[in-house]
Amino acid sequence: MKFTMYKATLLFLFLCSSLPAAGAPDTLWTKMYGGDRDDYAHDGQQTSDGGYIACGATLSYSWGYCDIWLLKTDSLGDTLWARTYGGKDIDAGYAVEQTSDNGFIVGALTSSFDHGRDIWLLKIDTHGDWAGMMCGY
Repeated sequence: MKFTMYKATLLFLFLCSSLPAAGAPDTLWTKMYGGDRDDYAHDGQQTSDGGYIACGATLSYSWGYCDIWLLKTDSLGDTLWARTYGGKDIDAGYAVEQTSDNGFIVGALTSSFDHGRDIWLLKIDTHGDWAGMMCGY
């Protein structure tokens, strides 16, 4: 019995020594974005300049109840700009794609314009500007 326990202990020590050391996650960087209320990302992608674009919804920075939130970063995740789009009610971005002119197209839901819940398609330029209702922070 003692010999079996000895072999089991040696096996355990061998297996533990062959595992990689526990440490920081294997990431180049991590960032947190948002405010003091609920904020959500529903879609994101890398952009042609090496940065990233994310879209979702924000209660922290909303003009109304909940607004579309579009966030553009550089390649290190540092914020270049962030914009909100919306009206008095619930608005949320669900999909974002970069367009051939380096702007963005956002697929969203809106209930701010007295028609119930509708699909909202927004064309945004490379700086996050849009000719309609917008508030930035």
